[in-house]
Amino acid sequence: AATFTVRSFAGEASVAKDFRLALDKYTRVGRAQASAFACWYVFNSGLPSLTNCALLFYGGHLVHKGALRAGRLFAFHLLTQTLATSFSTLADMYSNFSDAFGAADSVFELLDRRPQKGAPFSSNLLLLEEEEEEEEGIGGTTFDERPK
Repeated sequence: AATFTVRSFAGEASVAKDFRLALDKYTRVGRAQASAFACWYVFNSGLPSLTNCALLFYGGHLVHKGALRAGRLFAFHLLTQTLATSFSTLADMYSNFSDAFGAADSVFELLDRRPQKGAPFSSNLLLLEEEEEEEEGIGGTTFDERPK
C-alpha cells in the first residue's frame, strides 16, 4: 500500500501572522496579569505583616502598662493569625478559579474557530465543506484533492 504524504506549506505565512498576533496579545495580557499579581501579592503579604506588627506593638505596650494580660494578647494574636490564613486561602482560591476560567475561555475560542472554505493547503489540495453528506468527515469537513 502506498503512503501519501501531504505537505501544506502554502498557508504558512498567514498562520505565522496569526500566531504572531496571538503571541503579542498573550504578551500584553501576561504583563497586565504580572503587574496585577505583584500589586495583589504586596497587598496580600504586606498588609497582614504590618497588621501583626501594629498588634504586637500596641498589645505589648498595653501588657507593659498592666492594662492587658499577656495570655489575652496571645489569644487575640492567634485569632488574627487564623483569620489571616482563612482570607489568604480564599484569595488563593480566587486566583486558581481565575486561571481555570481563563484556560477554559482559550479552549472554547479554539473550538469555535472555523476553517476558511476553499483555503489552499498546497498547490493542489483544498479544504472543501460538503453540505449534503453529514456522515463524512469531521463535522461535514473533508479533504479532497482536485486535479491540476
